[in-house]
Amino acid sequence: MTGQTNTAALATLATELRRLGQLAETERADMLVYMIALAEQEARDELAKREAKGSQGEVWRRG
Repeated sequence: MTGQTNTAALATLATELRRLGQLAETERADMLVYMIALAEQEARDELAKREAKGSQGEVWRRG
């Protein structure tokens, strides 16, 4: 019986480890989406600042 108990415990542990791994992957993906959205917002803000300066007679180029 001990062998069966150990096998069942290992199967349960493997299932939990897979579940935790999937949660970690989801959290990493969520963080990447957040970081991309933040970078896009920062780029839009910077472009708006440059365009505002350009409308005041200053010359700027997109690089």
